[in-house]
Amino acid sequence: MRSAQSTLKVLVPAALALIAVEAVVSIAAGWPHQFNGHGRPDQVLADFVGSGTALSPPLWLVVLLAVCWAGLRARSPWRGIALVLLVPVTALLTMGSIGEAVAPATSDVPRAVQLVGGVVDVLVSLALLLLTVVSLVQARRAGAQAQPAQ
Repeated sequence: MRSAQSTLKVLVPAALALIAVEAVVSIAAGWPHQFNGHGRPDQVLADFVGSGTALSPPLWLVVLLAVCWAGLRARSPWRGIALVLLVPVTALLTMGSIGEAVAPATSDVPRAVQLVGGVVDVLVSLALLLLTVVSLVQARRAGAQAQPAQ
């Protein structure tokens, strides 16, 4: 049986690849972010850094996700630090995805793009969040079992 942490090591880079595709599509199509204020179609690339696009989270959050993935592949204690950091990162990804999906529609982004992109991203980010929590619980249990009884 594959551990949640092993699954995370595969799912995080897959999520990063999905985000990269979504960012390129949004920037090329001029689809600005809709959540937390409406971005401008003429500055989608600039908005991507701090606010994200209609389909992708902001670049700073993508960088944090990539750092977590690198930490997952490292030795202890970096792996544990990466797991702990993944909790707020994946929670933010989930909230942002929900926000984009339910944000008021504008003429700049097709409503179907907002809804489909939001649903896909919510499912992926929730899977990451769930796997992260399960990984932390598994690591905690493994650590407790490794300690000798006193």
